[in-house]
Amino acid sequence: MYLKTLGLTDKTLETLVFDKDIHPNPLLLVSTDDPIAWKNNKIKIDKRDVIKQFKVGNKKRYEGAQADEKAEEPLFKTLIDFKVKSTYDLELYINIKNGEALKIENLKQKYGQLNLYTDEKILSVFFAKKEEEIVQGDAPYQPVYIKDKKTGKSIKTRAKKPPETKVQYYEELGQGAIGQKVQLVASCANLDGKEVLFKIFEKEPLLGAKDTAIGVLQNGAEVTEIKALVKDGYAVAEIELQKIDNAKYKDWDKKLDPVTGNEKTSFVYIKATRKEVDIPIIDRVFLKDNEFKIKPATHIYKIYSSGKIEKYQRYEAKKGRYYYIDDKNMTHFLGKII
Repeated sequence: MYLKTLGLTDKTLETLVFDKDIHPNPLLLVSTDDPIAWKNNKIKIDKRDVIKQFKVGNKKRYEGAQADEKAEEPLFKTLIDFKVKSTYDLELYINIKNGEALKIENLKQKYGQLNLYTDEKILSVFFAKKEEEIVQGDAPYQPVYIKDKKTGKSIKTRAKKPPETKVQYYEELGQGAIGQKVQLVASCANLDGKEVLFKIFEKEPLLGAKDTAIGVLQNGAEVTEIKALVKDGYAVAEIELQKIDNAKYKDWDKKLDPVTGNEKTSFVYIKATRKEVDIPIIDRVFLKDNEFKIKPATHIYKIYSSGKIEKYQRYEAKKGRYYYIDDKNMTHFLGKII
């Protein structure tokens, strides 16, 4: 739960979480949003940007809210027949309980939105790098103790501090270099314990044949089908875009960084599916309109007429390409170092 605030440093927010209800009947324009139980709802504002951990509960926690998410289709769809039913996803939002005391404007504002899906699906797939961050945990505030100068004993004070926890997350990448290790991530709904299969394809054939999945390394072996088990809503596979000392890497390097001419880029997208015995395998396509770029493992140096030098580092490259940008902003290739 990410908060960006202004003028609230050292304040503690008490938040309320609700499910935004749909209208049980399209003719009834009144609904009451369901409160979602969340005990550890206090957030200490120690800086302008604050992250608080919110643990999504199991299905039982949301039974009451889910019960009224079955409704007739909208009036314009059914017109006469109101027997058609649909089940809608839960839409959670946040409200500030002590907003009036803190003089926060727009007290009825619904902050943020989190959709809880009812069916099984792969929501998104992307390349990423794994990161960690210390955030306020989803646990009760801890009392603060001070040491008594006379007795040397620890005395409990009224002040409390929010617990901290280390959270892993995946930062999406738009490009990588051959030889680089990256995470292939699928964000999933209701698929924990099941397997997701990935295949990587090029938009235009450069590293491999047309309509053929390119090979990457998983656990040291080259594969064209990558497997990952879903845990806590994510299927994550660490892959390597070829190994520097193998023939495939050298082949890719020649294609992306030819001896003469400009370097090239391979634009790739992903097909992913869930592995089921009794369900036909249907691939879903991801990143088709926003392809991941695979570039040669070559550092780029830009030397400007002003004397400024910019370096664009690509993974653990040992090669470099040098460009000169003149006072008319024209780019000139100077050469490369291998």
